[in-house]
Amino acid sequence: MASRVPRCLFGKPDPRETMEMFQEALDAERSKFAKRWGVDPRSEDKENNYQRRHNEKSEPSTHKKRSNPYSRQTSIHGEQHFSREISTRILLIKLTEIRRMLAVYAHERE
Repeated sequence: MASRVPRCLFGKPDPRETMEMFQEALDAERSKFAKRWGVDPRSEDKENNYQRRHNEKSEPSTHKKRSNPYSRQTSIHGEQHFSREISTRILLIKLTEIRRMLAVYAHERE
């Protein structure tokens, strides 16, 4: 016996309103980051993208690639996995904060 549960607890979402709330939350997080660390994340992103684009255009390396199957199992891979895991956790924390904000906003509208 399957019970029917509504998918949206607060009614059908408005995509434009959702994007506006997301943008507000993102701007708030960016300003908190800038106040805490003294760096604007948007300017850092521009610098990193500029460096990436110019590094990609450089000539390819003439070094011979390793054919050793163990070359893939380096500590660098572990560090990359670790940083990816941290990024994922930070993203989940931010999404949880946004969900809380949406719940408060929906509760206030009632």
